[in-house]
Amino acid sequence: MNADLANLNVEKLKAKAHKPIVITMVSLVVILLGLYDIPEYVMAYRSQSWPTVKGMVQKVELSRKDYREGSATAFEILYAYSAGGAHIGSRIKFQQPMAWNDEDTIYLFEHYEQGKPAHVHYDPDNPSESCLISSPSISTVFLKGTLYCLFFLIFYLSFYPQLPDEKAEAPEVREEVLAAER
Repeated sequence: MNADLANLNVEKLKAKAHKPIVITMVSLVVILLGLYDIPEYVMAYRSQSWPTVKGMVQKVELSRKDYREGSATAFEILYAYSAGGAHIGSRIKFQQPMAWNDEDTIYLFEHYEQGKPAHVHYDPDNPSESCLISSPSISTVFLKGTLYCLFFLIFYLSFYPQLPDEKAEAPEVREEVLAAER
């Protein structure tokens, strides 16, 4: 048993131990993108070819939060439209941000006022699925993928650092150096 331990290559074991961790992190990035970001991108892309109908904006709510770094606005909307029956929608667009910047808020507020008509894009196969703006953004998917990768890279490096091994000098060399110094 001691002979087996003596023949053990520690570097190969370290490399083998890191592979499952890296594979798991890459898999998590792919799963997160697949579950949360890619379906929204696909729906935004599909919505470009959906037919449009006239709808009516029923309710608009703005809530603003000020932070040290700036401000963010939550813009909520309800609109009614008729496509194979009466429907009520609330999606402004697919890949919608959690908060809108000031320029986007001004645009939304100018174009979607309560009681005013709005063009609604709806899915002909599922008329209850709708949006007001059809614009896919592949850069959003890449940005989130990059952020997921950075998060897992930081996680990996914080728990599994690859520290260089300190090489101890051979005892014979040390003795020869000490003898030469005398």
